[in-house]
Amino acid sequence: MSKRFNLDEKLILIFLLIVFSYSITVPAIHFLNNISVKIFFFLLVLVLNFSLFEILNRRIKLPDFLEFIFILTVSSFAISCFYINLENNSNFDSIVSISTYIINFFLFFILLGKKFRSNNEKFDKFTNLILYTAIFLSLVSVVYLILGIHYIPLYSHTSAGLFGHPNTASMFYTICIPILFYKFFSGKITLPVFLSILFLFLLVLLFTFSRAGYIGVGVGILIYTFYKSRALFILVGLIVLLVATTIVLDFATSKVDSSASRFLLMLSAISVITASDSSFYWGNGPVNGVHIFIQEKIFFGNEPVPNPHNLLLMLSIQFGVIFTVLTSISVLVLLIKGMLLKFKNVNFKNDQRLSMCMTIIISLIIQNFFEDVVVNVLYYVMPMFFFFSGYVYYSLKFKDQLKAEEA
Repeated sequence: MSKRFNLDEKLILIFLLIVFSYSITVPAIHFLNNISVKIFFFLLVLVLNFSLFEILNRRIKLPDFLEFIFILTVSSFAISCFYINLENNSNFDSIVSISTYIINFFLFFILLGKKFRSNNEKFDKFTNLILYTAIFLSLVSVVYLILGIHYIPLYSHTSAGLFGHPNTASMFYTICIPILFYKFFSGKITLPVFLSILFLFLLVLLFTFSRAGYIGVGVGILIYTFYKSRALFILVGLIVLLVATTIVLDFATSKVDSSASRFLLMLSAISVITASDSSFYWGNGPVNGVHIFIQEKIFFGNEPVPNPHNLLLMLSIQFGVIFTVLTSISVLVLLIKGMLLKFKNVNFKNDQRLSMCMTIIISLIIQNFFEDVVVNVLYYVMPMFFFFSGYVYYSLKFKDQLKAEEA
C-alpha cells in the first residue's frame, strides 16, 4: 500500500492545519483565522477528488443498530438546525458553525477514518506528524516558560506556550500521549526515546495547571496499559496513584479554586436548557444558544467565560437533549462494539492502533466533562475526535477483511 497521501487526503490535512492554527495564540499568524480562508478550503476539498461518486454509487444496505442510532442522531441534528431553530440559524455565523459540524464529520469520520483504517502506513505517517508537532510545541512551551514569554497575561504562570490557553494545551496532550504509547508498544520507538518524550510531555502538561488535563491524560495512560497487559495496568495504576497524590495534587491545589464559579456555570446552563419545551428538546442553535447562555450567566454571576465547561450541557444548549442523548448512545455503542472487537476477535487482539484510538476517544470525553472544547468549531479537537471515532467505526465495518496485527 502506498505511503504517499492522495490529493484529497493532503487537502483534508491542510484543512486540519488551518483549524489547528486557530488554537495558536501568536498574533502574527492570526491572518489564518480569516473565515474566507476556511470556506475556501471547505469548497476546495469538496470539489477536488472527493470520492463522492464512490459514496453515491454504494449499495444501500439495511443499517445495523449502531448505524440506526447514527441515522437518528443525524435526523435530530437536522430537525434542530433546519426546522425548529431555522430562524435562529439563518445568520452567517450560525451557517458556518453548522457547516463545520457537517464537514468535520464528513471529512474526518467518513473519509479520513475510512482511508487510514485501510492503509496502516498512512495512519502511521499521520500520527508521526502529530507527534513531531507535539515535540516541537512542547520544546517551545518549555523555552517560553523559562524566558517568561506569554501571549495571554492571565496565564503567564503556565506552560501554555504557543497555545496561549492552558486548557487548550492540555487537550493536545490527551491526544498525543496515547499516540506516544502506541509508538512504543508497537516497537516503532525505543524505551529511552519513549521515556524522554513522555517526560517532556508530562512536564509541560504539569505546568499547564489544568486539572481536567491531568484527569484526561491519567485516564488515557491507565486505559492504554489495560489494553496491553493487566499486570502492567496494575503497576502503572500504582505509579499514577502515587504521582497523583503527591506532585499532581500539589500543582492542582496551587491553582485558585474555581468550583463555585463552575457550579454557577452549570446552573446557568440548566436554566437555559429548561427555559421552554423547545429549548429542552431541540436547543437554541449553536450560536444563538451561546449568546443566550452568556446573558443567563450574568444573572447567576459574571464568570468571564462563554460556555458551561461541560460537553453534555453545551450540546443540550445548542441542539437539545434529544440530540445529546442520541449522540451519547452512539458513542457508547461504538466504544462497546470496539471493545468487544478488541477482546473477542483474534484479528484485533494485538491491534495497537485500535487501542490508541479508543483510548483517545474515552480520554477526550472524560476531560470534556470539565470542558467543552471538543464541540467548539474553532478548535482542532472536534476533527481529531471524529477521525479517531471513524477509525474505530471502520474497524468494525472492515473486521472481516483486515489481517491480524502482530504483538
